[in-house]
Amino acid sequence: VPDAVFLPMGIPAGLTLAEDGTLSGEIEVAGTYGFQVYAEEAGGRLAVVPVSITVAEHANKRPVAEAVQPAAGAVTLPLGTNVIFAVTVSDANGDDLSYTWTLDGETLTDETASTFAFSATEEMRGAHTLRCDVSDGFWTVCAADWSVFVQTTFAVDAANGSDDSDGLSDGAAKRTIQSAIDAAIDGDVIRVAPGVYEPIYTDDKRVTIIGVGGSDVCVIDGGQTNRCAYFGGTTNTVLRGFTLRNGYVSDNGAGSYYGTLIDCVLTGNSTYRPQDYGYCGGGACYGVLI
Repeated sequence: VPDAVFLPMGIPAGLTLAEDGTLSGEIEVAGTYGFQVYAEEAGGRLAVVPVSITVAEHANKRPVAEAVQPAAGAVTLPLGTNVIFAVTVSDANGDDLSYTWTLDGETLTDETASTFAFSATEEMRGAHTLRCDVSDGFWTVCAADWSVFVQTTFAVDAANGSDDSDGLSDGAAKRTIQSAIDAAIDGDVIRVAPGVYEPIYTDDKRVTIIGVGGSDVCVIDGGQTNRCAYFGGTTNTVLRGFTLRNGYVSDNGAGSYYGTLIDCVLTGNSTYRPQDYGYCGGGACYGVLI
């Protein structure tokens, strides 16, 4: 159709149609595809052109990932562990396969086997992406990709710990919960031994603070001078198994402000604001209680 503009209707994924009628692209799955092209002339008249394309199976089959370990997706590794990531790939043509591992977008040139040893070291704390591509010399496919998080668990012990310790074991526990919070990053866990602890502030960190033994033995005490737990302005921080007592603040929530509290007890908390502002709840404010 001379001097026409071509418009596709139902074109298969992978193909593009230029306004001059040129069809280009690549269809990855063999089969027969039918669609229509509308040719719009300058005068506004339309011509409908039916198109059928048959894509034959390529003689060289793609490599296929038969097994992946650990399962692709999100993987959490405790700090200090070593985990083997592995793919088992088959090739119907019997071609030699090559493997490319990519960590955080950078190709690991020394890693060319079907396995990769991931060391969850101190330097690797936090979130990472890991991917394995496989090539038979013609096709290159992604065998698996993972979102890997290296998680640190801190120990806190009011009776036996020291804030000069790293908190990475019970024998090197920190003394205060706040010291562990300051050392933690999003996704980390803090395990707190029975005892009475000073008020805490997490600044919206996405950490989980667990009272070992529960609210009967793990206490955060405001001393009638401070809010027990100030989590910032979100529910990111999770506090589990604590009693929050004796909090006081001339504002909202003397026990806790924001955060997510699970299996916690709030008692003896009070707050006061000038009369023109009214009185505010002494327990929890803006958070989630479960």
